[in-house]
Amino acid sequence: MSKNEKFNQLPDIIVSWDKLLLDPNNPRLHSSTDPEIDLGGEEGFEYTLDVQDNLQTKMSEYDISDLTIPMKEKGFIFKGIPPLLVKKIGTNNHYLTIEGNRRLTAIRHLMYNEAESLTDEVKNSFERITVVDCSSLNAEEIEEYLGMIHIGGTKPWDLMPKAKYL
Repeated sequence: MSKNEKFNQLPDIIVSWDKLLLDPNNPRLHSSTDPEIDLGGEEGFEYTLDVQDNLQTKMSEYDISDLTIPMKEKGFIFKGIPPLLVKKIGTNNHYLTIEGNRRLTAIRHLMYNEAESLTDEVKNSFERITVVDCSSLNAEEIEEYLGMIHIGGTKPWDLMPKAKYL
């Protein structure tokens, strides 16, 4: 099976926003000169939970209004928008968001700061997010998949984060 076939056969699953974790190794947040944070095993999972607030703050430094404004009105729409890519981590049904950290940041912002003004339909869309489960891919395959996405990606990356995938 070719890699493209393998990537195309990854399953869609439905996950609630509160089971999605920001990736501390996301190139928008992580310097290429710093060692990658090991996310393996329960210790890595606990560390990831501990740093989520800090990551949310760092991601919020990027302008996410292009996401929060339409999401506040329409919720999370899967059709026609590149899906979130996730990988199961830990044993508590949490998923590391390996692609889509800006979208997750926007959802978290809305749920933490504006939940009272959201319609039930919008809130429900965040409770049932269709994502692509990349748990079956190894680290090298994930890097290759992300590289294919980010070389001509949907949201321009700064030069340094993009260079990781060149």
